[in-house]
Amino acid sequence: MFETLYSYPQVLRRHREGPWAEERERFLAHCVEQGFACATLREIAAELLVVARYFRVGEARFSTQDVEAAADHWVRFQRRRKRIHDCRWSRQRFISTASSWLRFLDRLERSHQKARPFTHLIDEFSAFMRDERGLSARTIAGRCWQARHLLDSLETAKRSLARLSLKEVDGYLAMKADHGWGRVSMASAASALRSFFKYAEMRRWCPAGIAAGIEGPRVFREEGLPRGLDWQRVRQLIASTSGCSARDIRDRAILMLFAIYGLRRGEVSQLRLEDVDWEHEILRIPRPKQRRMQDYPLISVVLA
Repeated sequence: MFETLYSYPQVLRRHREGPWAEERERFLAHCVEQGFACATLREIAAELLVVARYFRVGEARFSTQDVEAAADHWVRFQRRRKRIHDCRWSRQRFISTASSWLRFLDRLERSHQKARPFTHLIDEFSAFMRDERGLSARTIAGRCWQARHLLDSLETAKRSLARLSLKEVDGYLAMKADHGWGRVSMASAASALRSFFKYAEMRRWCPAGIAAGIEGPRVFREEGLPRGLDWQRVRQLIASTSGCSARDIRDRAILMLFAIYGLRRGEVSQLRLEDVDWEHEILRIPRPKQRRMQDYPLISVVLA
């Protein structure tokens, strides 16, 4: 599993030789089955490598208090070395990753805390996105996290969702902006909350009009993208792999997939021979979020 995520020998060796490598690989394989993107998998793998140093998963079961104590210890360690800026976010990410991993390994004790009054609402919203909309597990988790975080922060929601107002939702988003959330994060949060309140309004859990009133910052289509190479330099780069060795043939095919089809690195690394239909001249690329294969015509390009 690590070989599909990392290519640098030192990074690959660090993950292979880290504690509980087999257990970490099993969890990453589970995440792949859930449709997680390659970039997300690398983030999870990096966090797991940190988490695994704090738990002897082969010998005991752990409580949520154990997870929180480990997160506090790690945050203090990182803060003393001035490696993190937002301690709260780093702590939350550690707890989330550790809890998911230990729960997958059946090493996390079930909490006996009383469920929040709105937990069943989040569960219904999650089931709707999964069963009716067919969204990916990552998208569902992100939207549920945003909705749950909003409800946790609003006293009105703890009493009754029916008493929630658009003003309170706007206040919540303004608070997040004041705490340093960027425009992309704010736009993502607004989109997730609009989705939740559309469903809530459909189920008559809350007053009508909240979803339509939620506005996030505008994010422009190519905003923040680095400038690409001009076509002349792209041709020179591809021409540098014009040899007849297996490595040159492989590298030339990879560069052409990048330059001509605009595929991502993860999409190219996951390509298999069966994805190329030579008879009908079709290249099939998996789209995990849409749970489908997207077809592209095989193109013959003259680079001269």
